[in-house]
Amino acid sequence: MELVKMGVDNLEKLTMALCGTGVALDKILDDMKITPKDIFHAPALLSSLKDFAGVSYGLLLPEVSDMDDVERERVANLFRTKFNIKSDAIEVAIEEGLALVLSGLQAVLALKNIGAKVNAAALAA
Repeated sequence: MELVKMGVDNLEKLTMALCGTGVALDKILDDMKITPKDIFHAPALLSSLKDFAGVSYGLLLPEVSDMDDVERERVANLFRTKFNIKSDAIEVAIEEGLALVLSGLQAVLALKNIGAKVNAAALAA
């Protein structure tokens, strides 16, 4: 029986929403205060906030659990491409943090699946 991959569509939608929100907030807060000129960035912020509604949150953990190295790199590359803020140092730190979170979450979910299999085998014995 062939296993069907879930893909990472929801992770990509969430990534796009996070990037859009982060970039818009960076532009609004570039001078560390909100001024009338920031109204020009409001549509981008509102649009990215609306994008969060398009994410099926119940599928995020299964997608992460099922994600392979190619999909993980695709999500990380999407973030690196779309998340462009004024401070390069902060941008790199956030990008590296995201990669660590994805890898760590994937490892935790894998361990959870192993534990569930062990428990099921113990109950069957």
